[in-house]
Amino acid sequence: MSEEKWIFESPDGKTVFRRPFGNYDPSKKEEVDMSNNLPTGRLFTDWPFDVKNKDNDWICSVCGKDSSKVEYDYIGSGTNHLQCDLELEDESCGTQRLISKPNKENK
Repeated sequence: MSEEKWIFESPDGKTVFRRPFGNYDPSKKEEVDMSNNLPTGRLFTDWPFDVKNKDNDWICSVCGKDSSKVEYDYIGSGTNHLQCDLELEDESCGTQRLISKPNKENK
């Protein structure tokens, strides 16, 4: 009998979720109590759980917008949107884009 394999993820360094290996559906991620390695019954789609009860710490420092509902793969440094970080790096480094941004005047 084979045991189910899990991927463990923590979007904030405190709350731990697990999902079945190879399954990327956010609705399949369940919170895990790491003291006993058992599911708590709460899902990733409900996270962050207590945003209504406290100030939201997930604010992008570049654009100032909420980043709490952004998929973890699209978070840049800290709680910034990855896109905001990349655009900021583009501007500060003076790098040229391989693909230019659309020009509003050409439309």
